[in-house]
Amino acid sequence: MKQNYVKATTLLCAQVAGALLLASGAGAAAVTDPALAQACDVPAFATTLAPVVDTVAMPAHAVWLSQSLVRWPGAPAQGRYVLVSSARGALVVQAGQPVTGADDTLAL
Repeated sequence: MKQNYVKATTLLCAQVAGALLLASGAGAAAVTDPALAQACDVPAFATTLAPVVDTVAMPAHAVWLSQSLVRWPGAPAQGRYVLVSSARGALVVQAGQPVTGADDTLAL
């Protein structure tokens, strides 16, 4: 008899705690931005949300001559060059400033 009572009481406490967690989480998950709410309600499998980026291109053009040789027309040979990449497309490049958003860098 005592085992059934303990089991039933434990189960009831777990159910109450779960209901309280769900109720508190529902209020915290309210979305105030209509664009985010719309992205959550689309029928597609996934939607990628990314910030709008400035589309002004930096004047940098390199030519790969081989696997280990790069030619940068108009750039001084004695300069310091780094190849940067971002898998998320998050590079931010401003003339005279360090590059931000890079996932990987390779000194050339």
